[in-house]
Amino acid sequence: MTYNFNDLDNSDKWYLKDQRKLVEKCQAQDIPVFCICGNDINAIPALREYINSAEKHESGNPEFVEGLKLLLADFQEYQTENPEDIKVPD
Repeated sequence: MTYNFNDLDNSDKWYLKDQRKLVEKCQAQDIPVFCICGNDINAIPALREYINSAEKHESGNPEFVEGLKLLLADFQEYQTENPEDIKVPD
């Protein structure tokens, strides 16, 4: 089955700001969801790759890409401030 992220609701512009709501909404609709934690050593490279892909495929939605860049900045700040917590996920 193919899922369309846009099916979540056009009014849901919070999806980059409130990750918990996104996860809950996907779970309620049986849509697979993937989470990356700030302490995951792979998080920043994964987000960078996702941003590169989004820039290619989401050219009609610059707000989405800009939101991802803000999220990446949050991850970078967290990892800079908490280097002792960064690890390969359990």
